Amino acid sequence: VIGITGSYGKTSTKEFLSIILSSKFNVLKTENHINSEIGIAQTILNKLKPEHQIFIAEMGAYERGKIKQVCQMVQPKIGILTGISEQHLSTFGSLENTIKAKFELIEALPEDGVAVLNGDNKIVQSLKFKVQSYNSKLKIIKFCSTREENDIWAKNITVAKESISFTAFAKDGDSVDFQVNLIGGQNVENVLMAAVCAKELGMKLSEVAKTCEKIYSSNLS
Repeated sequence: VIGITGSYGKTSTKEFLSIILSSKFNVLKTENHINSEIGIAQTILNKLKPEHQIFIAEMGAYERGKIKQVCQMVQPKIGILTGISEQHLSTFGSLENTIKAKFELIEALPEDGVAVLNGDNKIVQSLKFKVQSYNSKLKIIKFCSTREENDIWAKNITVAKESISFTAFAKDGDSVDFQVNLIGGQNVENVLMAAVCAKELGMKLSEVAKTCEKIYSSNLS
């Protein structure tokens, strides 16, 4: 089970990850903007089958405790935190509450789980050395970035009218050129987070890049 949360970019990252992983695995994802505990529960009851190998759950929340409830239900092994912003302060009450709510996903991961975090987000980056204070038993924490070297990072980013291209590098020496038929440089961050997750599940960056050629705005649900 892969959980995805954050103040933005959840749906895009989920869609990219689903397309990438579906090239090797039988994948079920939450549809459209279904990200509440009720919607996720209905997806599990109505659509999750024994043949599914991976379940990707987008997790939304506007108050503390909600993501924790979803995690108790789905028990994620991998958690992706796309970023944290101040856009929902009116519902969370404070930035501190927002951070604690989103990090409920990281707290829920098992000892052999994987946390994937967006190093381009200023708030997440500021917490880089505090992640294990939310989950002291977690051993694998991966950061991705378009600005500096991390576990995976991008350089040579070109944003064209209808596509983005970049070179992705991984700390283990893996690297490859990406071309994705999407509009907007912000999608590089989302693709990188999906790529980190795919690598943790045994895919090479070359496999990820090849699958990303199939991503078009028109085939994203």
